[in-house]
Amino acid sequence: MFITTLIAFVPAAAPAEATPSILQPLNSSIAALVAPQDAAMESASEWTGSVALSAISTDGNTETQSFNFDSSAELREDVDRYTFKAYLNYGTDSASGDSVLTQRKMGTSLQYDYFLDEAETTYVYSNVAADYDALADLDMRLTFGAGGGYQFYEREDSKLSGELGLGYVTEDFEGSPSDDYISLRAAFNTFKRINEDLTFTSSGQILPSLEESDDIIAKLDSKLSMSLSEAMFTSFQWVIDYDNTPSGDNDRVDKRFVLSLGWSF
Repeated sequence: MFITTLIAFVPAAAPAEATPSILQPLNSSIAALVAPQDAAMESASEWTGSVALSAISTDGNTETQSFNFDSSAELREDVDRYTFKAYLNYGTDSASGDSVLTQRKMGTSLQYDYFLDEAETTYVYSNVAADYDALADLDMRLTFGAGGGYQFYEREDSKLSGELGLGYVTEDFEGSPSDDYISLRAAFNTFKRINEDLTFTSSGQILPSLEESDDIIAKLDSKLSMSLSEAMFTSFQWVIDYDNTPSGDNDRVDKRFVLSLGWSF
């Protein structure tokens, strides 16, 4: 009788499914701490761009060597955009017995854009660029700029923007005193996906001096690219450099056409 009464007062064991409820608050806290970090990692911005290379070597009646490198990268965030570009062109001709330089030019640029409105159409920018051209006797050209821009549209298959501002140009030509001046700056950037395999990009700028009307420099860089695989492509690039006051007897217009193999990232 005593044993029967004691068993009646002993509480029944908790069901197995009640055990996880003790850990539920802890699990919820851990999930709350981890989830924001995972979301931040998923939304982190990454650089996108491409690298293109070409190399040609001939031997026999024609003895030439050439190498070309072109790269561009962009980091796009909520209100910030960073754009980086770099290029190198080098070539020699040894048909006469001696190696004669046919091209050696290089340059790089970096631009920062800050968008002012929620629609991300109006922005301010600042940039810096450096260029060198041995055959044009250009030891160094540095340009600095700042101003405003407008993103007319920015879609996956097409983009177009225009910029207007001020620039500062300093040039150092071989055998000539250095020259520097303040200029206006007008520029544009465009991208168009023609179809699944073909894309067209083009950018250009002009910097007319505000101090000497003859000092005008400009550049137009266009590229038609065709995809070969998910990351590999071939491209045809056409670049025009213009200097209204070149050194010595050098031409005002310098053109180059480059067929390259590239990789995108």
